[in-house]
Amino acid sequence: METKKVIFFYMNRCNRCERQKLAIEDFLKMADGLGYTVEEVNAAENIDLADKYNLDDMPAIIIINGDSVCNSCSVVKFDGDIDFNLAVKEINGSF
Repeated sequence: METKKVIFFYMNRCNRCERQKLAIEDFLKMADGLGYTVEEVNAAENIDLADKYNLDDMPAIIIINGDSVCNSCSVVKFDGDIDFNLAVKEINGSF
């Protein structure tokens, strides 16, 4: 079975995480609706996992589709909105 997963990394007291929370929640619901397993991970409590994906900024979204891993997905814009067209392309493996 092919792995299809979205991992959302956040940190407590992260201002951008809070500003982008609603858009990220919408994105995670979309990913779930497309058959992806969705995980929410506190990066401070899971340093090894965050290091695995070379994360240095929060929030971060990792998209795994089979053997493809997008760890620099640009679906979250600075203003907190999500580029859903880009998200659909990335989540379907077109990255």
